[in-house]
Amino acid sequence: MIDSFDANHADTSQILEAQKTSRDAKRSAGENQFRIEELEKKCERLAEITETLWSIISNHLPVSDESFQHKLLATVDLRESRKTQKLLCTHCSQRSSIGKPNCIYCGYELRDFKPQSVFDI
Repeated sequence: MIDSFDANHADTSQILEAQKTSRDAKRSAGENQFRIEELEKKCERLAEITETLWSIISNHLPVSDESFQHKLLATVDLRESRKTQKLLCTHCSQRSSIGKPNCIYCGYELRDFKPQSVFDI
């Protein structure tokens, strides 16, 4: 009789735990969906801003769509290749991103850092 009670109690505990896990998963999924929607809105807004900036630039400077696209692709390629490049920190001997002036591990200034653009500072 006691074994039957313990088994039923264990089954009930497992069911309650599974229900809690299910509720938590649903809540988490809802939160993640909200985050995704917010990121999509931000991406759309950034695309609008970028298009507006290009419109302003192209109206005031002698830059063709083709030259802009060429420069854009070259810049993206350069940034992608730099993601894999690392500088050795002389203070802690860890490897840090080449695009950062300070070591991401200890904060020490990287001696070989050379900004490639105004966004690297």
